[in-house]
Amino acid sequence: MYSGGGGTIASVPEIIWNILSSSYDPVLWFIRVLFIYFLFYPVNVCLLNKKKIYPFLIVVIFFINIYIGPKAGYATCRYWLPVYMLGAYIGYWHHDRVFDVKETKIKYMNIAAAVALQIVLFIWAMNNNYGLFVCRMISPIFYWVIADIFQNLRHPLWVMKQSFFYYCTQMIFSIVAQKIYLVIFGKSAISAIVSNVGIPFILMLILMCVALTFCKVWPKGYAFLTGGRT
Repeated sequence: MYSGGGGTIASVPEIIWNILSSSYDPVLWFIRVLFIYFLFYPVNVCLLNKKKIYPFLIVVIFFINIYIGPKAGYATCRYWLPVYMLGAYIGYWHHDRVFDVKETKIKYMNIAAAVALQIVLFIWAMNNNYGLFVCRMISPIFYWVIADIFQNLRHPLWVMKQSFFYYCTQMIFSIVAQKIYLVIFGKSAISAIVSNVGIPFILMLILMCVALTFCKVWPKGYAFLTGGRT
């Protein structure tokens, strides 16, 4: 039996159950949700084949989510379902006009509008739990539009090919990025506002340097750890 700050755990099965329910280690809620989405995969594929119906389903679930609001659980499948479905739609149909690779003219006005709306939405959501929830639901659509500028590249940029590495390690290196930011910009009120923009850039620079070094020094190990995503 173990007794700690989080309570008493009497047995191994109880530890496993607490992990699966995210009550023992809250970070693992993401694994639990992904596992449920994995079980949902066969149904999702059947729905994805209905190409004209699936976007309508995303919109319906999105508005249901907005109606329920953020209080019904951050660490739930329902909370992230519209984002998951949008990603599934883009991934499943990206060869068939989801991204029109034949289009050579970049839609700069659409990109500028998406960036501006994203900034406005983020400012509104900063001190607003409901706004932050809406921001999370809508942001993938803005990013989809902004990504149009990269679809005209014949080959993806190196920094884009390392995105899986960035995704897996960003939580670890974000602490380093925060400390570097505090050293450079201090703890003033203006610094706190700028941090939302500054820290991601510092973090991205750190991740790029680490990925490049790792890839050059130990390419086989890097390929193995990232599942061959090089």
